[in-house]
Amino acid sequence: MASDTRQRIQTLAKTYMENPNAIILCIQDGSIDAERSNVTDLVSEIDPAGKRTIFVLTKVDMAEANLLNPDRIRQILDGKLFPMMALGYFAVITGKGQGDESITAIRKYEEEFFQKSKLFKEGVLKPGQMTTRNLSMAVSKCFWNMVRESIEQQADTFKARRFNLETEWKNSFPHIRQMARDELFEKARSEILDNVMNLNQVPPQEWEEAIHDELWKSVRQHVFDSIYYNATEATDAGAFNTVVDIKLRHWVEKMLPNKAIDVGSDVLMAQFGKMLEMSVQDQLYDKLKGRVVEEMRKRHQWENKALSTLRIMQQSALEDRVIPDKRSWGESIQFLDRALREQRSLLEQQLNEACGPTRTQQWIRWKRLSESQRV
Repeated sequence: MASDTRQRIQTLAKTYMENPNAIILCIQDGSIDAERSNVTDLVSEIDPAGKRTIFVLTKVDMAEANLLNPDRIRQILDGKLFPMMALGYFAVITGKGQGDESITAIRKYEEEFFQKSKLFKEGVLKPGQMTTRNLSMAVSKCFWNMVRESIEQQADTFKARRFNLETEWKNSFPHIRQMARDELFEKARSEILDNVMNLNQVPPQEWEEAIHDELWKSVRQHVFDSIYYNATEATDAGAFNTVVDIKLRHWVEKMLPNKAIDVGSDVLMAQFGKMLEMSVQDQLYDKLKGRVVEEMRKRHQWENKALSTLRIMQQSALEDRVIPDKRSWGESIQFLDRALREQRSLLEQQLNEACGPTRTQQWIRWKRLSESQRV
């Protein structure tokens, strides 16, 4: 055994005993001289008033068989022998010392012993202090008393907080009628619903531009890495179109509808946030509105049929190879040209960051290579 085992056990016990919500069972072996134990000193140190301590004297049957002094046992159960206080003092028997005993057998043996016990007949043991049944009832009573006290403390805290808030309201808004919780909720709810209705005033072109920009930002890297770069390895235009068609169809069947729904949800929430920012700012309802928006983001879901409908529309768009007019063709070419230029600029920037400045740039701009660039 290590030299500090005793101290570590005591420290572990104190850690649990110092918890104000813990019930302390101070257990003493009745078959030996209880005065030699230092457990009572530890208990009295942590719970001096005994508000959550219950004293338990075990192996009373062995104490009676060893002919221990009955007066000493009476003093123990009356709380007069040890320098500690407790809610109750109980004498129990935890079995005959056989490892294969059942709970039922132990309980039966305990009840039979106390019924025939000399200590009980001589008045040393009181009926309310015997058996584990009475002990469990005492522990249960102690537990619910602690729960009631905790609830009462919480109630007092809430009452004090409510009083402080009501006082703050009167001082901050002396010209506004004090409203109940339901009235405040209904007023904030009406203002939020008005903001939702204002989404109908957003022009369709603004919706389209916002969704177009956000969708392209989210799929641009995939379009180049997984579709365009693979298609550029083709030897002719026909092979290029074939690779693009295969990649796009697989993308539409697996990923694009979900990505489009996510982007649509983000754009919707962004537009709704703008509507809230444009509304009249009121410090009474801003926090409530913020919490409502957060909860709405968590609960908002698209209908299940939206995913399948969107997938069908995207597949139809892929199969439609007809360009409606010259303007649409020109806008498509401009979009592709602009996207390729942006991608080339991005790659050049990444390449410059990886390789570092050239010798000319180092000389002219006084730049040096970093450790990673030298490698």
